[in-house]
Amino acid sequence: MTFLVASSCTEQRFGIELVRPSHLLEDASPIPGGSSTPTPTPSNDPIPVLVAQSDSFNPRSQTTASFTISPKVKLLFMVDNSGSTAKYQTQLSDGFSNFAAQYFKAGVDLTVAAITSDTYLAGRTGTSADKYGPNLGQCYTRLMPGIHDGVRPSIADAFENPFISNTCSLTDAARVALMAAGTRSLRPILSTLPPDGSVPNAAYFQKLIADFKLNVLPGTAGAGRERGFESVHRFLADNEERAACSTNPVQDPSCFFGHYDTKNVLKPQYNGIIFVSDEHDHTGGTDLGVAGGPVLDHIEETIRTMDDATMKSSSVLLAGQMKKRLDKFFTGIHEAGVADPNYSVFSIVNINCEASKDTRCGFDRNGRRDDNERWGIEYNALVDAYLGNDGANGRPVQVADTVNSAAKYSKLFDINQTNYDSLFKFIGDTVVTNTKTVLVTQFTLSKPAADLVNIKASIVLSNGSVTPIPSQQITLVNASTLVIDAAALANIPANDPGARVQINYFTK
Repeated sequence: MTFLVASSCTEQRFGIELVRPSHLLEDASPIPGGSSTPTPTPSNDPIPVLVAQSDSFNPRSQTTASFTISPKVKLLFMVDNSGSTAKYQTQLSDGFSNFAAQYFKAGVDLTVAAITSDTYLAGRTGTSADKYGPNLGQCYTRLMPGIHDGVRPSIADAFENPFISNTCSLTDAARVALMAAGTRSLRPILSTLPPDGSVPNAAYFQKLIADFKLNVLPGTAGAGRERGFESVHRFLADNEERAACSTNPVQDPSCFFGHYDTKNVLKPQYNGIIFVSDEHDHTGGTDLGVAGGPVLDHIEETIRTMDDATMKSSSVLLAGQMKKRLDKFFTGIHEAGVADPNYSVFSIVNINCEASKDTRCGFDRNGRRDDNERWGIEYNALVDAYLGNDGANGRPVQVADTVNSAAKYSKLFDINQTNYDSLFKFIGDTVVTNTKTVLVTQFTLSKPAADLVNIKASIVLSNGSVTPIPSQQITLVNASTLVIDAAALANIPANDPGARVQINYFTK
């Protein structure tokens, strides 16, 4: 997850993550070092060329002020869209609305997206264009308008030929029709920060809440075999690990998590995945992209034969494989040489197998387990792999993850709550706790910057010496406003009036 808030001492300003044109794509590429191959993606529209830009400033003529900064948070929801989850989707939506009313006024920088428990079917769904989309559903793992922004799997509301030929981009006619219908947000990635860098107002937040409701209410027509783990794996392989998301600068707007610096003082990033499901995870027959790892089965046929002890131990193995997959991905999106993957996992599930709650747990008279029993032991085991578990709650003993600095934020939530306020309050309180004030110097760029990752700033003295400013002391307030930690400029000699700050970046 990622949050950022920046405000000066005279007016509140908000950090912005640049959002590029929503129709851009790039071809899929293999998972680096993995054993699974991403779903083939159709040829895509060209990506605009970025232009190198260089600005020079007199640091003494710039404004220095105190900025309040909270972490940048990115949350990916995996929402079960099988037949029994309608009320839980609504409760999730309601909880987000309450969260927005309380915390958005504080300037939280939150980016969210939602995929579903049948996302794993991308690339092998048959030929129904009004279901999983064209090209055998190869776009179903992509965060593109018309896909993960409304009811799934009815791609683009079953509009006839909604995508430009051999791409995942909506035609102009489809976009106009969907906008008129109002059934899709056409924004699969939502941010509390307006893309133009302006200060968000009440109307902007209300639109964001309305769009989130569309995105997180995918309906109940998804596959009955809910495979949350496998769906996240396929999403990472097809959407996040493409060449377009791995190069610098990243130009594709459908890349969600993005690359960042874990040591960034001004813009710390926090990533999170939230699993929402009322039943087992039925992932099976895949190594989840972990080379050399076991191929585990929790498909219905296998679950029916498991007693409780076997179910628990097998869930720990499956969760461990999922954790390796996530560790590998999140360690790969920040600077090399840092072992900390820096992410958390949350689950909203039936924590225990309780017959009294109509969870259909246990065995029938024929000695078979109901494969649709409402018990999220796989997701519970995954969260326990971060927090650790002493076994007193009846789940297997697991050791806490001491390498992942954000593991401590992972948490289990009961799906039988009324609106999951506790989840969103926990997230909001964590942001508030980690908010701090930093003295920064502000620089207005001559042209809008394409992104933060590729900005390089240096102090250039009159004698020709050049001192790079560490990237972790630089951030963007908006596309044209950059701030540098004032401490980084403190060593500029007072007797050197010709000293400059040189800022090199990319612009479109």
